[in-house]
Amino acid sequence: KYGINKNSKQFADDWRAEYQPSMEKVRSGSREFVKLDILHDENLKNISKNYGLDTLSKEDWDWLVKSWHRLPGWKDSSKGLLRLKSKFIIASQSNGNIELILNMSKNSKLYWDMILGSEVVGYYKPQPEAYLVACEKVGLNPNECMMVAAHNSDLSSARNVGLKTAFILRSNEHGIHYEGIEQWKKRKGITGCIEKSTVFNGGSGISPWKFIRRCPIILSLLILLSTIFMYSKSLFLANAVNKTIFSSFRKSNL
Repeated sequence: KYGINKNSKQFADDWRAEYQPSMEKVRSGSREFVKLDILHDENLKNISKNYGLDTLSKEDWDWLVKSWHRLPGWKDSSKGLLRLKSKFIIASQSNGNIELILNMSKNSKLYWDMILGSEVVGYYKPQPEAYLVACEKVGLNPNECMMVAAHNSDLSSARNVGLKTAFILRSNEHGIHYEGIEQWKKRKGITGCIEKSTVFNGGSGISPWKFIRRCPIILSLLILLSTIFMYSKSLFLANAVNKTIFSSFRKSNL
């Protein structure tokens, strides 16, 4: 559409590479808390010249910034959440803002009981307060909650403040360079359900929904990180930029 010939997968990786540094400025106190949509917009501006994105119309720019709102769910997510809801309170504990998670959830039929996360608690993970305030919001102690995630740092930080943890492997998700379940279990500081994090192999091993359902720990709340329910960010963002830059695919066509 704009005559730009760039590697869309590299673009997606470069945009994602700005994600953690931008949040770290908020975590460190060097800037006030702002929601993730603002950071995504700023991060895109940081790399835009490298990809010739300065020529995008405002409509296409805004559509691209909100690509994160349209991340599709993994095929097991919707049914899995419905099964969990019958016994547990489930919530998204994400760094995404409310609008972002709401749109993700509506697009992919993710049936949360509530949306928690950075805009609700005022902190970005893996700050300890991000987990503690989330538990406080629903009147539960950390040891009554489980953090389910696809990222080691997320699980480690949640466990350090008393939450139970469970790991779900999602292929092509950048949060973990998977070396095998046994190697992952040996990683220092990663513990979880009972004594070690329960590990689920993204559908190719034991069903995570079956295991969580029969976990012997009686949980009042199950906090779930949205990443494990959303399709690989980089793959989807690469597709989104292709549609925005290389074709006439318009916002009105969606």
